[in-house]
Amino acid sequence: VTPHWPWLWGTEASDVMRSALELRYRLVPYHYSFAHAMYGKQRLWMRPMVVAFPDDVAVASLTHQWMDGELLVAPVVHADSTKRVVLPSGTWYAFDGSDH
Repeated sequence: VTPHWPWLWGTEASDVMRSALELRYRLVPYHYSFAHAMYGKQRLWMRPMVVAFPDDVAVASLTHQWMDGELLVAPVVHADSTKRVVLPSGTWYAFDGSDH
């Protein structure tokens, strides 16, 4: 069994892994608060787009994006690093603070 230490993959990969792990731990309090609310309200915090936006027909068949609390999650699932994101009506902000 080969260990999967981040530094074994080079500097660029190590930096990406570090960034992902830092984000994971920054989101722990956010997820904890939603888990607590879920217990009290019996409402899932991870929801399919169709559950979060039932009146929007554009999201009815989406399988590669979902709502994580108030965050829209749209991972890259193509080898060429492209993605298509459907944004329901409203105001949306990039999570990383960028304007795209």
